Amino acid sequence: MSQASVLLSSPDAAAAAGVPPPPSTGRQQPARHLMMAVFCYSHPYMATLPITQDGDPVLRAIAAQVPAGLFGSEELATMLRDMSDTLDSQPDGVALAAPQVGLSYRIFIVRYDRMERDEEVAKAMGPDVGIFINPEIVKSARKREEMQEGCLSVRGVYGYTLRHARATVRAQDERGVWFTRGGGGILAQAFQHEIDHLDGILFIDHAEELRTDTHEHATEPA
Repeated sequence: MSQASVLLSSPDAAAAAGVPPPPSTGRQQPARHLMMAVFCYSHPYMATLPITQDGDPVLRAIAAQVPAGLFGSEELATMLRDMSDTLDSQPDGVALAAPQVGLSYRIFIVRYDRMERDEEVAKAMGPDVGIFINPEIVKSARKREEMQEGCLSVRGVYGYTLRHARATVRAQDERGVWFTRGGGGILAQAFQHEIDHLDGILFIDHAEELRTDTHEHATEPA
């Protein structure tokens, strides 16, 4: 959704970043969303981390819970800031999971503004970041939708996945306060994609019609 991580970006975000859309399969499809794992808010001391790619063991490990003692610490603040800066460096990304930057913790972040299809509304919103620590899906719709999906940790590969149309996540914020957030469409897709990352699952494990985009910008490593 991951893009987390994830891996995730909307078609509009990808177009704005100059990333061509995935190649057509030649068949008519219902409306879908393209998602790639990533996230970020700006900070005066940017620390962009390399995005781990398929084959790195950290992407296949079950990430550890963030312990209570880490909340409110500079260590956690630095992790979140580095994730944010890294996502910010990938303009076609909308969410990012911690394992995608080599951190085996149950954390992912999303950029709500990058999920907004109206460009003017997105600009007015500015960077709008959601932080999800120790997340779990507590409710999901029975209806599933076939969605086009990609991931920043599997650059240049796309496929179709079945995702719950809506999902609700329970998680902690950076202070350790529990909250719930629900959503549909690309947000629900991001929730599922990023939590998969935290469980060592990549979208390519269950996607169908996997294909490689040969466009230079789409295959350029993060």
